[in-house]
Amino acid sequence: LKANLKKQLDGFSVRLGERQGQQAVLKEGMDRLKLYVLSNGLEAEINALNASLAAHIQQLHPLREIWQKQDYALLAEKVSDFNRSMAQWENDFSAIHARLEAEVFSYNALLGTLERTKTQLDELRLVQEDATLNATIVQFNEMLEQFGRKNTLEKKSSMAGEISNTTNELYL
Repeated sequence: LKANLKKQLDGFSVRLGERQGQQAVLKEGMDRLKLYVLSNGLEAEINALNASLAAHIQQLHPLREIWQKQDYALLAEKVSDFNRSMAQWENDFSAIHARLEAEVFSYNALLGTLERTKTQLDELRLVQEDATLNATIVQFNEMLEQFGRKNTLEKKSSMAGEISNTTNELYL
């Protein structure tokens, strides 16, 4: 029991260090995304996750004190609780990480849509020049200005989809 508890305590230290690194990467990704997109509560969830990780780190010290007092029965109970709590934190982290990745992917996909739309407009300008095309180009430029402002991903998606559809109608 004693050796197993020592191994678990040491493992917690390693695990927490790894989770701190993962959390820093998650925060960095959110910091980049929030320059362009309103977070829909994701940033608050990441901050809560960070606070929870800090609390877990603080909880490790009392476990080490119980180890030093050699109260292995109590420590076994506390280690089990700590392990369950860390598992829940890791599940929460995975879910939030997946949401952030999905938002970054969606944002990048929107940028790709805008790039394709611009290419279509450039190609159309080479073969035709009329009022409808000129109006669409003006609309595209205005939408780009709006897209560059901080807004929700849903609003950005709506704007990009609208101008893409308009351009596709001209292109086909």
